[in-house]
Amino acid sequence: MGRLPSSLKIIEASAFTMDYQLINVIFPNGLQKIGDGAFSCVPLNQIIIPDSVTEIGLGAFEQNKATYIKLGSGVKK
Repeated sequence: MGRLPSSLKIIEASAFTMDYQLINVIFPNGLQKIGDGAFSCVPLNQIIIPDSVTEIGLGAFEQNKATYIKLGSGVKK
């Protein structure tokens, strides 16, 4: 399981693209932005975006087969 640090505010574009080993990740509260293609082609089981995230980039979760997705209330873009 990938646990991202609680101090993380931005996940940059393509940060985890094609990381086929990453199937679970916990997004920290306080995360504000997930960049373009950040998790493209990553086999995540579920995606739970915290309320602190206001922006999700284009194709951030493209070609992902998650069976459960929950967007936080803060997502504006």
